[in-house]
Amino acid sequence: MKRNMAVMIMAAVSAWAAPKQAGYPFDGRTGFSVSNLQSVLKVDGFSVAAWVKVADTARPQMFLTLGQPNQDFSFYLYNGAVRMLVEGEPGRYGFAAAKPPRPEVWTHYLGTYDGKTAKIYRDGALEGQQAIPLKRTAFVHPLTVGVIDGQEERMLKGSMTDIRIWNRALDAAEARHLAGEEVWQAQA
Repeated sequence: MKRNMAVMIMAAVSAWAAPKQAGYPFDGRTGFSVSNLQSVLKVDGFSVAAWVKVADTARPQMFLTLGQPNQDFSFYLYNGAVRMLVEGEPGRYGFAAAKPPRPEVWTHYLGTYDGKTAKIYRDGALEGQQAIPLKRTAFVHPLTVGVIDGQEERMLKGSMTDIRIWNRALDAAEARHLAGEEVWQAQA
């Protein structure tokens, strides 16, 4: 497989613009799974991105994860921040954090990992980074979107759109480009 291959899971709009549609709704009770992504996603360099709109930020909510929140990688809202968490070696993880979205406002998040450092961008701006040493060769768990198996309290209640996954760590210019360089403010 090509290293720069992008895996498109779902998109309602072009990456050049902010979402103009409602996105895919998550009701806090349902989500979906993508099997076999862990077998093609490169552990030593990947990126995940999505436009998200949540009903509230007081409770933990999962955007994307391979396994439980402390396994493989997780992209989620927890303890007042959006985290890009990477399990660099079995049983050991770290995360980069960004400010949470405002309730009912579309916000773009991009999480990257280059085999050394996890970074998280909010609306195209770098908000957090954390060194996470890589001591593993592959991911193990299937991808779930908006849900974690066995953890109903962390299911997403809101909407997501333009969910993307790459087999490389995107850079700051690409982060700005994906967010549209100008942040779109949704009308409630």
